[in-house]
Amino acid sequence: MACCGGMGAWSRKEEFQLKIKLPISESEVNLDRPVPLIIYFHLLGHREISKLRWEINGAAFQEIQLDANDEKLLRVRVLPNAEETESISVKCRQANLCDLQRHDPGDKRTVGIGLCSLMVCKEDDLFSRVTMLERASSYAMIDMVQRGASPSH
Repeated sequence: MACCGGMGAWSRKEEFQLKIKLPISESEVNLDRPVPLIIYFHLLGHREISKLRWEINGAAFQEIQLDANDEKLLRVRVLPNAEETESISVKCRQANLCDLQRHDPGDKRTVGIGLCSLMVCKEDDLFSRVTMLERASSYAMIDMVQRGASPSH
């Protein structure tokens, strides 16, 4: 269970909600056809099976399952919403939480799924999308940088 040990957070309630504020530039305000957004959720299951139902801006998605200690990257395409342009509302309902004391007598926490990282970008922002996929991959990424050059990020 790598991601929530070093970064991210375990959820503590069966239902949690996030409101993600979006930066809006002047050039985007009057677009006839705004570009859809992509949200990536890098998740980690706790020590038992988790069944999750998600809502994005009030739209419900199918139930998904995380197996014990399962790490997943969810990708959600969000169409522009005429009424709400300044933020995205995310709601997750978990069927159950995990009493960690059943697995380790010294751990008295009750947790839900782990949110390791989250990213929102425009669908056509390929650089950000590839960067997220690289960081969320299960590989140990080593950035090779030529001597005298600066890293790309």
